[in-house]
Amino acid sequence: MAIENDDIDLSKEEIAEIESQEEKRLAELKIIEKNKNNLAYKNLTGKNLTGVNLSNGKINHVIMPNSILIDANLTGANLCDANLYNTDLNKARLNGAACIQANFVQCNLSQTDLTEADFRDAFLENADLKNACLNGADFSWANLSFATLEQAQLIETDLTEANLHGANLRGANLTDANLENALLTDTFLKGVDLSTQSNLTVEQMESADIDKTTILPDHLSITWITEKTFKCRINEETDKKKKKTNE
Repeated sequence: MAIENDDIDLSKEEIAEIESQEEKRLAELKIIEKNKNNLAYKNLTGKNLTGVNLSNGKINHVIMPNSILIDANLTGANLCDANLYNTDLNKARLNGAACIQANFVQCNLSQTDLTEADFRDAFLENADLKNACLNGADFSWANLSFATLEQAQLIETDLTEANLHGANLRGANLTDANLENALLTDTFLKGVDLSTQSNLTVEQMESADIDKTTILPDHLSITWITEKTFKCRINEETDKKKKKTNE
């Protein structure tokens, strides 16, 4: 990595040291990539693995909190039970990855590709998933409490029984997502289109943070009492039609 000395005042020795460290990092990266099928249970805590290619690798139970995996290729990798607490995965690719019961608490997952990944029972409290793509992914029973999902794509995402307490879904696309029995207490859903959520209940809506711009599915109706208070009920006619269709 060439170091330019235009904007900062560094000595030749300091520049040489930085370049030497980067060369060592890249050399270590190649070793890790070569052994990607034997990384289970390894301790990689605090490693800078920016740009690493671990696609289809066996990384289950790996211990790597506080690491850097920016632009990493983890497509199809096995990350089940992995500990990536507080790791930076900005723009990483995890499409098709198995992440069952993995620890992604406080991780930066912004702009990541999680298409059709398996995050069942995973831990993502306070994770940043802004602008991430979760289309077709399985997040059933996952803990996403207080996670940021602003502008995220959740088309056909399975969020059955997921914990979304306090999560921010401002501008998220939830087309055909499954929110059956998901915990939506204080979940920010103002302005979000929920029209395709056929499993939503009155209780879920009354616990969520919504406003008049939130679009509800046809089987639910809302009567606004004040700007902030409302009464939600089942639209009986629509609900009857829905039940007949499912019979």
